[in-house]
Amino acid sequence: ACASVPMTGLKEDQEAKEFKAPEGKSRIYIYRDEYFGGAIKVTVTADGKLVGQSAPKTYFVVDVPPGAHKVACQAEFNSEVTLNTKAGEIAYVWQEMKMGM
Repeated sequence: ACASVPMTGLKEDQEAKEFKAPEGKSRIYIYRDEYFGGAIKVTVTADGKLVGQSAPKTYFVVDVPPGAHKVACQAEFNSEVTLNTKAGEIAYVWQEMKMGM
């Protein structure tokens, strides 16, 4: 069975897929585009604040001020990345599930 998570509405999904950062901000897309590890939800934080839990074929959009930002994912193992963004810039963080210890 695959994990399920709350999803946004169609309007918000369409707006997010315009791939535009708000004026004076940066936009970070955090996405999981595979079915591997489908039963596992991954907790996602940005700058220490909960964004949500990802499931297969889901994504999040986080709008932030320009500067350094830490995106972290917690599941069986924890992972994090620091991004330095600029106003108007779009950044992407790809979540990939791996098999093993």
